[in-house]
Amino acid sequence: MKFKFIENNRPSFPVKKMCQVLSVSPSGYYRWKKAPISKRKVENQKLRERTKELYSQHKGIKKWHYLTVIIDLFSRFVVGWDLSESLERHSSIRALNKAILRRRPSPGLMIHSDRGVQYVSSDFRAVLQKHGFIQSMSRKGNCWDNAVAESFFHTIKTQMIHHCKFQNVAEAEQAIFNYIEVYYNCRRKHSTNGYKSPAQYELDGGVIERRLNRDSTFMWQDHH
Repeated sequence: MKFKFIENNRPSFPVKKMCQVLSVSPSGYYRWKKAPISKRKVENQKLRERTKELYSQHKGIKKWHYLTVIIDLFSRFVVGWDLSESLERHSSIRALNKAILRRRPSPGLMIHSDRGVQYVSSDFRAVLQKHGFIQSMSRKGNCWDNAVAESFFHTIKTQMIHHCKFQNVAEAEQAIFNYIEVYYNCRRKHSTNGYKSPAQYELDGGVIERRLNRDSTFMWQDHH
């Protein structure tokens, strides 16, 4: 560290004087200066340069986004979802509106969620009130009340997200679309559906049974 200080301050102070003040020999300093650079130092320098390069390419933008999903509790079908750069009410409302357009549920539908601030916002609750939906929330600090949503996010993480690197948001959104709409809803089998996909389970009569019983619940949660 002393030799490094001397090297950095050579333009301002004489080497001999700095060595005297720091209690090191000039010969020791010159031996240090001639010593080959260590392999570790070379690798660290390459890493710093690569980090700067990537930061410059992406203009320092963070690839951190949040996924909101709405799941039909009866069939495990993802009926609405939205990708957003922040945990805010507008993303939750967009996901809900997509689910409404897709299902056109009747008044009395129960919407279950955790206790996130977006779900207690006046704008979100206004949408629920407009359609006559019933709001349900998990108990404070109890993630198991949202077990279906937790299970979905565990699945999408282990089967897709942890194995992908996205260059931009559009690429991530396309991958999520393919996973949810093409694979999860239409092909992935669920034990609770008699090992049928959500789409197949509904085609085989699940939707009719649900509508007759009028026992429908949407569960959702957002994640990153």
